[in-house]
Formats: sequence, structure tokens, C-alpha cells
Amino acid sequence: MKGVVSVFPSKILHPRTTRSWDFLGFPVTVNRNPPLESDVIVGMLDTGIWPESESFNDQGLGPPPLKWKGDCVNLNVRGASLYGLAGGTARGGVPSARLAVYKVCWSFGCAEQDILAAFDDAIADGVDIISISIGSSFAFDYFLDAIAIGSFHAMKKRVLTSASGGNSGPYHGTVGNVAPWMLISAASSTDRHIIDTLVTGDQRRVVVSYFMRYTVMQSCKRLTEFSDCTQLDEKSVKGKIVLCGYIDDGTGAYLAGAKGAVMLDDASLDTSFSFLLPAIVVSYSNGKKLMQYINKTM
Repeated sequence: MKGVVSVFPSKILHPRTTRSWDFLGFPVTVNRNPPLESDVIVGMLDTGIWPESESFNDQGLGPPPLKWKGDCVNLNVRGASLYGLAGGTARGGVPSARLAVYKVCWSFGCAEQDILAAFDDAIADGVDIISISIGSSFAFDYFLDAIAIGSFHAMKKRVLTSASGGNSGPYHGTVGNVAPWMLISAASSTDRHIIDTLVTGDQRRVVVSYFMRYTVMQSCKRLTEFSDCTQLDEKSVKGKIVLCGYIDDGTGAYLAGAKGAVMLDDASLDTSFSFLLPAIVVSYSNGKKLMQYINKTM
């Protein structure tokens, strides 16, 4: 077919995140050059933004750089928070740089056809840098890798692509983005935690040191154990907090009218999840303590 260089199946990739600036120990205060900074446009390929949010208020901003050919462009993020917790300001290394945000990720992940389209749009819009913290748990052949292909075309247009290496270790070969024409940030697990405490009716305390979409009620006076929480009897769990033997999305507990859920898992204690109801994930060792409480109060 004329004009077609290659055809390959679109894969689903996944977003990555970490607080690179602080993790690498870079200083908070730097020598600033706002006029030069404000002429830099960074194209962000990720989960997108809600442009009507007050965090993206453009008050005090000057006009976009003349090289900008897109629809709109913004600056830094003010009043940011994590689901209403740990409020603060999201800041990059060049606070006055403009951000052009391209949504390529959805609830199921990030499709490669969307990623390639976003590369094309960002290049055409006139960005200076493309930032993409998306990838797989291992590297693909360059000719079958949308990020490698998109960043190669960006390089030909003198646009630098900054990509995440991946956070899938500690085993060998778990860096997902390896193309030599990209600037790759080193892979690392995150070192940030939000601490909370789960308290049972007999004052047993379980410290939760990671964040989930919702947090469970602090007092667990009405805790009920189920190995499988996908199908629950409403009469048994309504208004109670259920202890589940493994992680699921909380649908079963939510539909049965449970007040919250505590799920057991040892492999995902540094991973954030979204649930349909207040829920946390704890280790199996902490789960045993909760089971002891349940058996004592039944």
C-alpha cells in the first residue's frame, strides 16, 4: 500500500510514575530564567487532564510562544492533590515551561495507536520536548515499538523524547524503553507512602503505609471474613467491613452493601489501586491478626 511503511498489531501499554525530581536529590531552588523557560513547550503523553480544573488556571500567563501551532497550551499545576490527600503543588524542573497534554491512556491502559497519533500531533503542534512515562515490562523490537518509532520521528524533527525506563525490576531485562535516540530515566520503585492505621474493636492496630483509591474506615468493630469476595450475601455483609482472601476490584463487596473491604496480598503492597468502595490491601501476616480478631468476636 502506497505510503505505508509497516503494519503491526497495537499493544496495550501502561503508565508509570515516580517523583523523579526529589528522588534524584535535585535542589528545590535553582537559578531561574522565566522568559527563556516560558518559551519551552513540553508535550506530555499520559492520562490527560481536566482543563477546566482550577489547577490549570492560566491567570498571569502570557500568550503562547509563536512557534505553537496547537489549540491551547498551559503552564504549571497549582493546588494539586492525590485524590484529595497530600495536597500540594506539582512542579517540574522548569516551572515556567508550557505544557501541552495529550491523552493516550484510559482505564484499560494506553493503546499504541493512540500513542503514535499523539507523537504526530505533538510534533506538528511545535513542542520542544516530549515526555512519556509509559511502557511495558520488557523491551520490544524497535520496528514493533510505537514509542521507539514515534520518538525516532520526533528526533528527526529535532524534538527530544524523555521516557521512563520502567519500574518492573529487580530482575534483569525489565527495562521497557531502550531506544538510543531517547533520553531514558533510570528505573526505580517509588519511595513515597501515605501512612494510615487500621484499628479493630479490641484495639489491634495495623499500619497501612501505601495509598489506595479510598481508605477504609479507621474503626473495624464489624469485620467479617470471606476468602472470596466476588459474590457475597447482602444479609451477611451489609454495613460491615469484609476481609477478602485476595485482591479484586471490590465489585462484589460493593453490590452486597459492605461498608468497606480489607484485601490480602503480599505482592502488591507498593501498588495503588482503585476500588468501588473504601478499601485497603494488607499483608497476609497482618491478615492473620485480623482473622484472630474475627474468630474471637464471632
